[in-house]
Amino acid sequence: MASQAGLFGITNSNRNFTLPEHWGKNKFNSSFPIALACYMFQQSLQPVYLHVNSVNLVSQGYISVQDVFGMEPLQPSIHFSFEQSFAPYHPFVIETTPRVDVVIQNLSTPMRDSIRALEIKLTALPDNTTCELSEEWYGSELVVRPDTIVYVCLSIANWYSTDKDQAVLHQHLAPTCEQISDWTDIALVKTHLPNLLQSVRALVETHHHVQIPLLVQPVWKTQGKSSILADNCFDIFVWSNLAIAQLMVEEAESDKRPDTFKRIGRSVVWLIKMLWDFANSGKINHRAILDHLSYDTKNDKAFAISGRRTHRYMTCQELTHPRIHKTAVRHIILGNGQRFLSPERRLDAILVNSPDLFV
Repeated sequence: MASQAGLFGITNSNRNFTLPEHWGKNKFNSSFPIALACYMFQQSLQPVYLHVNSVNLVSQGYISVQDVFGMEPLQPSIHFSFEQSFAPYHPFVIETTPRVDVVIQNLSTPMRDSIRALEIKLTALPDNTTCELSEEWYGSELVVRPDTIVYVCLSIANWYSTDKDQAVLHQHLAPTCEQISDWTDIALVKTHLPNLLQSVRALVETHHHVQIPLLVQPVWKTQGKSSILADNCFDIFVWSNLAIAQLMVEEAESDKRPDTFKRIGRSVVWLIKMLWDFANSGKINHRAILDHLSYDTKNDKAFAISGRRTHRYMTCQELTHPRIHKTAVRHIILGNGQRFLSPERRLDAILVNSPDLFV
C-alpha cells in the first residue's frame, strides 16, 4: 500500500494527488478513469472499442490501453496533463485551442511531445431511463460537451492539413455548404440537414481506416438505482473520433419531428461549418461558431443520449458484467486517497440512505 495518497499509474502529472484539492469531483471524474485504464493495462485487459467499420456502422472490438494513450501506460516517460489544450492542433485554430480532459505527453522527447487528446466521461450504469429494466438492458447516459465536437472537427481537419488537402475538403463540402447563405437561419439550415448528414457520412467512409480514439467512457455499475456498487462494477468503453461523428449522424436521422431541431442536429451543423471554414481558410473560429449558431438552445452541452439509446451501441458482455471487481478499487486509489473525496451533499441521496426517517 502506498504511503501517500495517489492513483495507480499516474506518476507524472500536473495534479498532485497528495493534496486534497486535487480530489474534487471534477478532477476525480477524469483522473480516476486514467488510473482505471492503467490498472486494466497491468491486468492485460483491453477496453471495448467503439469504432466505425468498412460499411459505416459503429462496431465493437477491443483496443489496447497503449493504443488509447498512444504510448505504453506504465513507462516512466508518460505524462498526464489534465485540462490542457492539444498543441498539435494549435495551427488550425483562431485564438486558443479548447482544453481537453487529458493530454498524453512523452517526457522522453525534447519538446515533451503531445501524443493524444482524450475526452473522459465517467458514467453510471444503469442510468435513470434503464434502471427499472433487467440487467441486460441497462445503459449509460452519454453527455457530450461542445468542445468535444471541436476536437472531432480538429482530428478530421488534421487529415487535410496541407493546402492541397484543404482543396479536396472544399470540393467535398461545397455542393452542400455553398447552398447555405445564412448559417444562423435555423429554417434554412434545417432544410439542408439531410445533405449535411450525408457529408459527414462520406467523411467517415473516407477516413474509417485512420480513425483515432477520442472519448473514454468508463462505466461504474450499481445494483439497480441504488447507491451500492455491483460486485463487478468497472469497465471502459472507448469511442473513436469517427464513431462519435457517426453516432451524431444516426441519432440526428432518428429525429423525425419536422418542427424541432435537436441538439444533436445542431452538433452536426457545428461540425460541418467548422470544417467548411477550415477548407476555405485553414483556420477554425470555433468559439464564434458555437456562439452564433446556438439556434436558441443553450450551449452548456452539445448533446445527451440516454442509456436506452446508447445501449444498442454498447451492448456486450462487458456492459452486462463489467470485468473489474469492486475490490480492485483499493489497488487503484492508493494511500487512503479516498479520504480526500468530498461527494456532493444531495438531499435526495441523504434521504435514500436514511430509511429510519420513514419508520
